[in-house]
Amino acid sequence: MTPMMHLQRLISSFEQPFFGWFMTSQHMEIYLDIALRGGWLVLFVRIKLVHCGYQRVKIFATWAIDDFFLKIINGEKIKHLLMVIEFRDPPEPLTGDEVLQQVNNLEGIVLSKDPSKKTKISHSERGDNWLKKSIFFCLPYFNTLLLRHNLDVMHIEKNICESILGTLLNIIGKTKDNANSRLDLQQMNLKPHLHPIEDGGKTDFPPAPYVLPPEKKSTLLQFFKELKVPDSFSSNLSRCVNLKEQKLSGLKSHDCHVILNHILPFALRGLLPTSIYEPLVELSQFFCTLNSKALSVEQLKQLDSLIARTLCKLEMEFPPFFDPMVHLPVHLATEALIGGPTVYRWMYQFERQIKFLKSLIRNLAHPEGSIAEGYIAYEFINLSSRYLDDVETMHNRDG
Repeated sequence: MTPMMHLQRLISSFEQPFFGWFMTSQHMEIYLDIALRGGWLVLFVRIKLVHCGYQRVKIFATWAIDDFFLKIINGEKIKHLLMVIEFRDPPEPLTGDEVLQQVNNLEGIVLSKDPSKKTKISHSERGDNWLKKSIFFCLPYFNTLLLRHNLDVMHIEKNICESILGTLLNIIGKTKDNANSRLDLQQMNLKPHLHPIEDGGKTDFPPAPYVLPPEKKSTLLQFFKELKVPDSFSSNLSRCVNLKEQKLSGLKSHDCHVILNHILPFALRGLLPTSIYEPLVELSQFFCTLNSKALSVEQLKQLDSLIARTLCKLEMEFPPFFDPMVHLPVHLATEALIGGPTVYRWMYQFERQIKFLKSLIRNLAHPEGSIAEGYIAYEFINLSSRYLDDVETMHNRDG
């Protein structure tokens, strides 16, 4: 398909624009060299004036991960725009033998902050990002292990939920929409309407569409304050609401799980533009389906294909929102296809067991021995209580 055919198809089905980079001739030469070495197809488009009826307009074209977007914008300036089209397929996952072959010569590597002791590694010469050979690579079954990284859904949900709520409510220390992110947008020439404005030595930041105004913040927080849920569904979320300071604080991991999976679409309904609300609902539906006790192969394949589009939509609406934690959901459906439902692999049960073991500590100077003695005593009492018929124990207690 030629670029012209591609543009004509999109003119008939207009989608939301995603602003790209304006390039000088020097930038073009640099990015052309980078793109050709990466195997990309590069198109340099000169934006020029065209006539549309009686109105002089400028056609502004740009690129995103998945598709082109077009928009007709008023203006008279002639600009250069770099358009990079990625036609390569996603990289194939490495097998265990291929990983062992890459790290085979990294034994005995010294990782230290002292430059004189640290072993220097040239990633450009090696062609990979390995720093050392992990001890897990020495396991006899590593080369046949399909699930080599079991990502913890519990912490992924917690971090993503805190990032979303912190950005929407503009909570200091939690929001991703800070001064550095706005300066990054300005440096990359993305989202011009969000660039900092210098006014007499003072820097002003225009309000972002994904940050709720004060009245909508109060509506969202009042929703959580008055929320009623069935018993054992979640903790009391109203205790985390601070209406005076307009923020949510003290959310536990399970609170974030419940909010992200079930409550967020209802809480945000009518408070955000459709372009921002829809990807958040899609993300909520993704985690809700992923955390089901029963999953089908067709469901997981569909989730794997949809999550990439959902994250692309979020990236267009939340430019400062993305970090490595937000990228990790891309891998969760594939891991569930190999390892099974997430409810048997996440950290909730391990965290509860660790809490029980920590409660056995009586001597802080020797916590390991204290845990060992306390656990043996607990097991002994548990076993003995099974033979006590005339004494109330945890095994014969009513309820």
